[in-house]
Amino acid sequence: MLPLALIAVLLSCTYGQTAIEKDPTKVCFPDTLQFVTFNLNTDEAGIEAVDFKRNMLGSVTPSRTLVQDYNARKTYLLSADGNCQVFDIPEDTIFTKCLPARAVFVGEANWGFAPNLLPEDGWQFSYNGGELRVLVTKQPGQPRYIMMSKFVEANGNYTVTMYLNPSVTITQANIFDVPKQCASKCPPSIEL
Repeated sequence: MLPLALIAVLLSCTYGQTAIEKDPTKVCFPDTLQFVTFNLNTDEAGIEAVDFKRNMLGSVTPSRTLVQDYNARKTYLLSADGNCQVFDIPEDTIFTKCLPARAVFVGEANWGFAPNLLPEDGWQFSYNGGELRVLVTKQPGQPRYIMMSKFVEANGNYTVTMYLNPSVTITQANIFDVPKQCASKCPPSIEL
């Protein structure tokens, strides 16, 4: 009985130590990223890019264009019918270069098929009134990328997005441009 109890204690200490050693603030992304995105809920594909030096995020799908300016703390959402909405960005919705300190390590996973498995870490943190889970690559010597996310809203609705073909080069030069239809709704500091 004593050896079994000792094994249980050692396992819990080892697991606890592993979880403690995972510092989310050390999980950082390249200065610029671009992805092909695929929303598993709607089957809609698009392009998404982030520039951490400019503090901008842009996303284009067939149904909408989204630009987030973290300096102005504004989101510009242009629907396919030309309607523009502008929202303030809550503090917990800003996509930062490194995972936030509030992120909790939830486990490890592998992406792909042997022998070419891509190791990943899973993280969860509060985001825009809900919870966001992300799988982040951890291949030695390679930049970190988000491969998949699941956003669960406070009401239980969720969105699952895959991030494919990651690149540190942004080929969509105008992806951060605030849509012209939103010009009248821009704060004076925003240049179109």
